[in-house]
Amino acid sequence: MRRVARGFLMVASILNGLSGLISGVLFIAGPDGHFLQAGALRPVIETLPLASVFFRDFTWIGVAMLLALCIPNTVAAAMLLRRSERQYVATLACGMLLLLWTGFEIVYMFSIAALGYFTAGVISVLASIWLLRLPQGAAGECLTSASTRLAQRSHAKRGASLARYAQHVGHTGAADADCGQRLAIGG
Repeated sequence: MRRVARGFLMVASILNGLSGLISGVLFIAGPDGHFLQAGALRPVIETLPLASVFFRDFTWIGVAMLLALCIPNTVAAAMLLRRSERQYVATLACGMLLLLWTGFEIVYMFSIAALGYFTAGVISVLASIWLLRLPQGAAGECLTSASTRLAQRSHAKRGASLARYAQHVGHTGAADADCGQRLAIGG
């Protein structure tokens, strides 16, 4: 179940980051909305709060998409890939931003797509909270990752080899053998 939740967060972060980037750039490049065929929404955005300042065209919506969707989701995806300690805090923040964004869309310009994104935001928030509540290491980080286990085995083999080498060359002193044994068990 952890892998499914983490996989969903990875896919959601990547897709939301890409859609925020593409839509944001296209709205900035074509403030009248012609690149995304959003001209029909113009009368709706002109009735929004602060319309005379921010919503004369789609420029500020494009900037907001870059700042609220693209950048945070791209950072969250990178943190998930690197298995950062705060990866699920980042996905929780992205899920909350998605809920705020799509909640606003649902209130002012309802669409099935906004409802779908809102649902994805709810799932992202719930998955992030669930993964944050798991004990350390249970969420797939630290000692449970395959690369960490491989590194530990390699470290243990080097320690055992050092102990055998010390005995082979005649360094049978307790300090040398003890050092090799401590390395072999990770101490």
